[in-house]
Amino acid sequence: MRKFKTLKKRLVAGALTLALAVAVVPVFQDGVPVLADESIDDIEKEKEEIEEKKQEAQAQLDDLNVLKDDVTDVIAQLDVDIDGYQQKINTLVSQRNEIQASVAITESKLQNAYIAEKKQYNDMKERIRFAYETGDKAYLDALMTVKNYDDIINQSEYVSQVSDYDKEQLDKLAQIEAEVAAYEQELSEKLESVNALKKEAEDEQAALVVVQDEKKEKLAEYNTQIFATEESIAEYEAEQQALDAQIAAIQEEMERQRQAAIEAARQAEAQQMTVDETIEAYAYAPTYEGGGLLWPMPTSYEISSPFGPRWGDFHRGIDIPCPEGSTVYAACGGIVSFVGVYHWSTGNSVLIDCGNGMTNMYYHLSGYNVSPGQVVNAGDPIAFSGNTGNSTGPHLHFGVMINGEYYDPQSFF
Repeated sequence: MRKFKTLKKRLVAGALTLALAVAVVPVFQDGVPVLADESIDDIEKEKEEIEEKKQEAQAQLDDLNVLKDDVTDVIAQLDVDIDGYQQKINTLVSQRNEIQASVAITESKLQNAYIAEKKQYNDMKERIRFAYETGDKAYLDALMTVKNYDDIINQSEYVSQVSDYDKEQLDKLAQIEAEVAAYEQELSEKLESVNALKKEAEDEQAALVVVQDEKKEKLAEYNTQIFATEESIAEYEAEQQALDAQIAAIQEEMERQRQAAIEAARQAEAQQMTVDETIEAYAYAPTYEGGGLLWPMPTSYEISSPFGPRWGDFHRGIDIPCPEGSTVYAACGGIVSFVGVYHWSTGNSVLIDCGNGMTNMYYHLSGYNVSPGQVVNAGDPIAFSGNTGNSTGPHLHFGVMINGEYYDPQSFF
């Protein structure tokens, strides 16, 4: 009865070992174990913070685009106004050119009038000389006492003494001279008015150009800010995509682990022995009673990675580098409790229940020559070293668990 209780206790310990193997399934990200749920929550919070920043940037971008559109509309209207003033200036320039041409023609006419007047004067001198030579003293005295031709025309006492021809010619010359002078004055006033309007239009146009230049500078500032804001939004979106990818990777890894756990449970269920078979096997199986274990890899006594902290994780055994295919020997006697892929990171594995709560683990195997429920003795060949699972090279990972807690295997040799 006592031996049966011991066997039952050993069965429970073996079942506990297998349960821990299935339940304690870490999630790895870039080779580092993480707590998936907490990591996803943290990433989601980070995504929310980035989304808030992106929304703020988008609101700023919307405002900038509104300001840009307003300034663009103002610049377009200024273009229309400036072009209108330019057309007005062009029209005034044309008018000025026409007036200047008319002034030139008028000056020419006035010059011709002066020439005609001088000719008439010379003709009159000839007639005066003739009167003098013929002795018409009264006519000569009348002409000699006047100061200008207007006196000859306006003073009645002289009119009778001036020939009808000279009177008619002098009247025409006076009229032409007056008309030309009046027209020249009119043109001068028009030219002055046109020049004033042109100057006013040019000043107003220049003022609009100054305003337009200021608006263009503001538009350039808005474009710079818009470009920077769009870059920020693109960066936020890239960060969100990266976080989404990270979440997807974690979820994918969690699903893979879940499937692996399901497969491990299925294998464990398939490998379970009947109670009678198990009792019979355990009845003849060796039991660890303390003392040293045998070295499981006689071809190599080097340890490339000891028990303890490693790479932000905790290494739960020792790594013994050796050529792939090297024979692995049982470090202690017991019953093979598991054969297969214990975990995706451990690769092909063999677990041996040594009794008294101790289990030995052999990971990264290329193959094995034992089966679940098989009784082995210390020193029996059980497997062959390999490079399966999460392994950086051919080696044997050897671990020791006692009552669900890992211990440094080196303390048992």
